[in-house]
Amino acid sequence: SVYPWAETVAMCGGEDYETPISRADFIVLLVSALQLNAYERENFYDVKPNAYYYNAVGVAKKLGLVEEVKFSPELGMTAEAAIEIMKKAGVNPITQKEGAEELTLLDAAKLILQTLKK
Repeated sequence: SVYPWAETVAMCGGEDYETPISRADFIVLLVSALQLNAYERENFYDVKPNAYYYNAVGVAKKLGLVEEVKFSPELGMTAEAAIEIMKKAGVNPITQKEGAEELTLLDAAKLILQTLKK
């Protein structure tokens, strides 16, 4: 479950969670937290079928949450991109970071926790 993870990270914080979160990890957490699902999904050419994030990214693409031509799973998730994705998922997030600034694991946990509490 994503909820206990997000709650622990949000309460503890600290240096362990100040590393940037990748686009792939953010999508995995968001799709899991919102319990999103989609059938007959396609995927991006740079998302390998054996990657742990393959299904979550496929769901996000099918639902129109991520519309780029290339997903770039290893890049850091920016605050701007995270907000846009969450809005497309029907969530209005509040974040302390803006624009191209990368989200950390702590930022992502707070956003996910905020989303789950609504």
